[in-house]
Amino acid sequence: MRASDAVQSITRWSKKDSNGQKLTEFGMALSVVNDSTFTMTLREAFGPVAASFAKIAASGLVVMREADAKTDPNTPVTETIGSGPFRFNRELWSPGNRRVYD
Repeated sequence: MRASDAVQSITRWSKKDSNGQKLTEFGMALSVVNDSTFTMTLREAFGPVAASFAKIAASGLVVMREADAKTDPNTPVTETIGSGPFRFNRELWSPGNRRVYD
């Protein structure tokens, strides 16, 4: 995962989520510093930034690859990948019944 993935994912999320829209109203500006760092600045204070990113909701923030995050936020991302040591095994997946990770 890179900072550019996070920036594009936050941008995509902010178009659908009410808190993300509020952050946009407050002048949210995101910029990549390097592969592992990004900054977010606001024109106005907005206390629940971290809570907005961490909330569990239908429009929760999910950090995805930059290329996927650049898609229309009204179009679901259908490719399943992962980060870290485990990979989702789509061939053995049974929706609602079984998930397998290699």
